[in-house]
Amino acid sequence: MNSAPTKADPNNAMNYISIPLRRIITLVVWMLFLTPIILSAQPIVNAVIPATARAGEQVTITGSGFSATANSVWIGTLPAQVVSQAANSITIRVPDFAAYGKVKVLNQTTGLMGESITQF
Repeated sequence: MNSAPTKADPNNAMNYISIPLRRIITLVVWMLFLTPIILSAQPIVNAVIPATARAGEQVTITGSGFSATANSVWIGTLPAQVVSQAANSITIRVPDFAAYGKVKVLNQTTGLMGESITQF
């Protein structure tokens, strides 16, 4: 029995495309995986309406880059209850003991966060 390694057949095209093809497939898979993350925009808070509210009252946040179904919101450091949400607006209930602070929105789908320019 011959235990010497066999040589690749130069007439077999698979010998020449298998490594580049594997690299292309790997690249395509990575692009499909990373493209949604790369193309995702950071949430932008355009407005908080009304500009002031008491604990328990509802406030609407308008902007872009929100998830239609999975957002977390804070007023300053306190989490707010999300009442309803869409890709361009979120309605929250102002938490008890909310203090003067920026409104922060975390899009849980992309993991990106944005905050209001002004304090609420």
